[in-house]
Amino acid sequence: MKKINRLFVIFILSSIVYSSCKDINPKLIEPGVSKELATLREKQLSDIKYFLSFSVPDSVNEKVQGHSIIEFNFNKELNKPLILDFRNPETFVKSVKIDKKEINYEFKNEHIIINAKLLQNGKNKLEIEFVAGDRALNRNTEYLYTLFVPDRACTAFPSFDQPSLKAKFQTEINVPGEWISVANSPLIDKKEENSRSIYIFDETEPISTYIFSFVAGKFQSVSKTYDEREIIMYHREDDLDKVKNNTNKIFDLHYGSLKWLEEYTQIEYPFTKFDFVIIPSFQYSGMEHPGAILYRDSRLFLEKNATIREKLNRANLIAHETAHMWFGDLVTMEWFSEVWLKEVFANFMAGKIVNPQYPEVNHDLNFLINHYPSSYSVDRTKGANPIEQELDNMKNAGTLYGSIIYHKAPIIMNQLEKIIGNDLLKEGIQEYLIQNMYGNATWDDLINILDNKTDKDLKRWSHAWVYEPRMPHYNVQKAYNVNNKLESIIIEQLDPAGKGRQWNQEIKVLLAHEKGTQEFQVELKDTFSVVNLLKKELIPEYVFPNSDGLGYGYFEIDSISIIGILNQLSEIKDPVLRCSMYISLWENMLNENINPSDLYKTFLETLDSENNAQNINLLLGYVKSIYWKFTPNKQRDLLAKDLESFLWEKVLRAGSAGLKSSFFNAYRSIILTENGINNLYHLWKDKIEISNLELTEKDFTKISFELALRNIPNTESVLDKQYERIKNTEKKDRFNFMRQAVSTQEKVRDNFFEKLKDEKNREKEPWVIDALYYLHHPLRSEGSVKYLRPSLDILEEIQVTGDIFFPKRWLDASFAGHNSVDAVTEVNLFLNENPGYPDNLKNKILQSTDLVFRASIINNE
Repeated sequence: MKKINRLFVIFILSSIVYSSCKDINPKLIEPGVSKELATLREKQLSDIKYFLSFSVPDSVNEKVQGHSIIEFNFNKELNKPLILDFRNPETFVKSVKIDKKEINYEFKNEHIIINAKLLQNGKNKLEIEFVAGDRALNRNTEYLYTLFVPDRACTAFPSFDQPSLKAKFQTEINVPGEWISVANSPLIDKKEENSRSIYIFDETEPISTYIFSFVAGKFQSVSKTYDEREIIMYHREDDLDKVKNNTNKIFDLHYGSLKWLEEYTQIEYPFTKFDFVIIPSFQYSGMEHPGAILYRDSRLFLEKNATIREKLNRANLIAHETAHMWFGDLVTMEWFSEVWLKEVFANFMAGKIVNPQYPEVNHDLNFLINHYPSSYSVDRTKGANPIEQELDNMKNAGTLYGSIIYHKAPIIMNQLEKIIGNDLLKEGIQEYLIQNMYGNATWDDLINILDNKTDKDLKRWSHAWVYEPRMPHYNVQKAYNVNNKLESIIIEQLDPAGKGRQWNQEIKVLLAHEKGTQEFQVELKDTFSVVNLLKKELIPEYVFPNSDGLGYGYFEIDSISIIGILNQLSEIKDPVLRCSMYISLWENMLNENINPSDLYKTFLETLDSENNAQNINLLLGYVKSIYWKFTPNKQRDLLAKDLESFLWEKVLRAGSAGLKSSFFNAYRSIILTENGINNLYHLWKDKIEISNLELTEKDFTKISFELALRNIPNTESVLDKQYERIKNTEKKDRFNFMRQAVSTQEKVRDNFFEKLKDEKNREKEPWVIDALYYLHHPLRSEGSVKYLRPSLDILEEIQVTGDIFFPKRWLDASFAGHNSVDAVTEVNLFLNENPGYPDNLKNKILQSTDLVFRASIINNE
């Protein structure tokens, strides 16, 4: 009788499981988190709490064990099953219990599916024993850190992995005895058991799964207290001088950013603690986990000879991640199609925060250099995407990231501030934050708030700039009267896609003539915009649109004006105007409106007199690009001697260590002549000293790799010696990894590339990207074309296995050194043979290969 009852119970439970799945919409249980599943769970679930325990074994080869208790309110009236996300094999689920009783469940397409009949209408408690997947745990022999953005929390523990289902987390981490642990919330207890340490953390504020985080390992800590707030920095840097030289500035930048944001938002720091962890070779520059921000070590611990650009980038990064505490963490986008929303706020605020921290810096210039070239690099391409993109499933969220989110969006935010004014925007942002604290919101929520405060048509403006891809094309022409006197300037707005779209904006137009200059404010809102001149007798030297640099688009300059600008460029006094000209001239060159050799010559002449460090770094980048990508090999050989001499002289004569470093980095990268190679070799041997420039271990490592690329006779002995110079174990490992990519032996390079096809060999993503740049260096590009097709073939796998920036960076590094017809052919063949290739990845390919296509055309004309 007992046996019959037991069989009956098993039958009933099995029936319950079966009936929970047979009528489910397939979209709800497809791999990833579909929009349909996300919408259902928003109606089903509320008041979610996770109680998570992770036990990290002594060996990196053993699995992390996990235990979870999830409390939530459930809406049973919808008559739909409960679906959790767990992107691991089914065997990783050890047990599922409700009220301490084990239940049956269905596991399908990386989801744990529980029949609604097993749940209460209202409060429920679910308990799961599981094995944590390693994909997002970033495990090393002496440390690990989690990185769950955008949809990888479910690779480590069963969860409702979507940004709109915020939850409170309480965490317990069991680690080897000599390790420490850090999490989002404060430590409330620590226990010692059997040579193990158990760290117990307090409950967090409501946060999304993608910003839940913990770190564990052997770390050193430094703390500082500001106004009774203790901030702790954790790091693994063994160069104590580097730590000492950077620590105070790092802390001051954090606290300064925090206080500025409290003042601007009128909301006190919204989380319990404000600590950060500096990770060796971290995949991103930073990640905004509240209470445990993660940073890449090289972005915060700068060398003594750091350039002004590196210092500004560090300040901007810290301000950016701190701004995320309010924009992204406190108020989060509802769905990852609006991931740009948190990034635009963070970047926009970062610019405002950094300004008073560096009063000696021209911040209009910094904004221009920081955002426009990077945004144009995508928006000019056939693969350009709008700021707001469609997303049907969270598994594709990583493909949304890129320069449009990080650079075009702040430009558009700056436009919005110009349209309605700083005070009104600030008031609207404060209202937006207060209305949605610890919740979710959309871009349209902000626009609706602002729309009620102004008579401007913000919704129409928003549609053109936020929801449409690419950028406007402006054709600037001069109109003369019957007496052949300049009468007006005509600006024609064109849609590069031929759809007749209009982008409204205001720009400044500069007219240079024999008596001086005039500047006109022009509103571009029609196909044709006309600037009528009051004085008709002027003889123009050039017309330059977008003189303040804040207009956005491709401004085609007429041929007469190009000659005038090129001739007078070095005489322009205003650094912002010069910068805007540099950027516009570069875009005109890419659109075949200027010969690369003419622009190269002008940029070099201008570099000789340019005195602004930010502009110098921008120009050096353009000069290197023309030299390597837009100059045929034979012509490049003829340029090398003079360029080397010019840059070396700049290295010796530059006033500051930062400028010396900028010129030296450029010099090191362009060397081709025997004399230059010998000079580089003697620098590496430490036989040449440069006054006021202290070369670091990092510099010497880069020199050794550059020498290897140039196939010097004693390459192996140079690399052996450089390896011996390095003391840090992890840096030695990186060196050995990179060494394969610069090897003079083709078989070694071939074998290295083959190994990259295995996911395990791509775990250190920054190493992989740096190595690919060397593997595809212009000096090796002829032999590395063969790697391009297989690099494209595994792109979909890389998108699945890699972190959010990895697919685009993989492509950028793979094509950076190429400018040949053969490289273009490989891309075209791949795209033609894969007509159904995912649009998001196809666009990444078109973005990363844009310069390759342009260079192959320009170089063969």
